[in-house]
Amino acid sequence: FENNEFIISLSDPYDNETPPILVPIDISLTASKNAQRYFVDKKSAAEKVKKTVASSEKAIKNAQEKAKSTLEQVRVVVEVKKSRKAMWFEKFRWFVSSEGYVVVAGRDAQQNELLVKK
Repeated sequence: FENNEFIISLSDPYDNETPPILVPIDISLTASKNAQRYFVDKKSAAEKVKKTVASSEKAIKNAQEKAKSTLEQVRVVVEVKKSRKAMWFEKFRWFVSSEGYVVVAGRDAQQNELLVKK
């Protein structure tokens, strides 16, 4: 009887497996006021659960979108570069002179002979 409350043990008469529920009752309030207090508590708890579920779904959705965008950014787009056709002189030693001429030299005597024939 401390704090004008006492605890009632309520059990389900049709279900013997569930343990009894302990319900504190305020003796300074009427039965309808006690019932109303528990109804309001239940309603606010249900709203909190609903908000929690909604916020967790939103957080999961945001995390999935962030992961998806990160995956798209990280994904490496492999572009196949077109290989250009090698010019005829690239198998020799060559450079472009300051006047814009291509200077070609062989790597050995055989390549020099091949160049002279061209």
